[in-house]
Amino acid sequence: MTETPFISVQELAKRFGPKRVLEDVSFSVQAGESLVLIGTSGSGKTLLLKCLLGLIKPDGGKVIVGGEDTTQLSGDKRDAYIARTGMLFQRSGLFDSLPVWQNVAFRLIQTRKAVGAAARDLAIDKLVMVGLDPHVADLTPSELSGGMQKRVGIARAICDDPELLLLDEPTAGLDPIMSNVINDLILDLVRELGCTAISIDSDMEGAQRLGDRIAMLYDGAIIWDGAADNVLESGNAYVDQFVHSRAEGPIDMPVEAY
Repeated sequence: MTETPFISVQELAKRFGPKRVLEDVSFSVQAGESLVLIGTSGSGKTLLLKCLLGLIKPDGGKVIVGGEDTTQLSGDKRDAYIARTGMLFQRSGLFDSLPVWQNVAFRLIQTRKAVGAAARDLAIDKLVMVGLDPHVADLTPSELSGGMQKRVGIARAICDDPELLLLDEPTAGLDPIMSNVINDLILDLVRELGCTAISIDSDMEGAQRLGDRIAMLYDGAIIWDGAADNVLESGNAYVDQFVHSRAEGPIDMPVEAY
């Protein structure tokens, strides 16, 4: 018997006026699995994550999570679904005016699930989980290195123990060594928390390190989906050009003249 996937995306579509960005996106992810999305700039990867999170409503298709079509949710049901997810934004998305602990516990404070000392203690617990010292809780984001800011962003994403973790370029802007550290940290947390993860990663070494599977988004659809170990020998010309960073191939990248 085939196990029912935790997430099933079916023919998801999104347009902005005449511009088609997502046309027929379909894939599924099993509970506890880590899927990495790859694709060229502007292919709609971040838009897809926003549709999965519920920040943007698609024009068509379904996002079935735990047996429920989340694209049809509204009000309290939509809020409850978003509460089951954690999101790491590409540039961490931290609030400069708030200390680190309030950044980490932001959702808990806003929803009154925890306030004051209780929220701070929970935030410190998550900071420790991502390898940061408790004293970091009282610093501001501007006092942290890029790698530390990424860790704080991850701590915020997991603060409410999400079932679904969405990560947009979790190692963007980091050096190769720190990138490996962050990818290993994320994978350990996914395993420890038992959550399901969908990530965007443009670094192929990082994508293979982080993903159980890799899927490529191109021209509004998933054109390849397979085991991370197989991506370098996918047999797909588009994937092959992308993962080997070849200028020539079926992917036509226009160069704008100034």
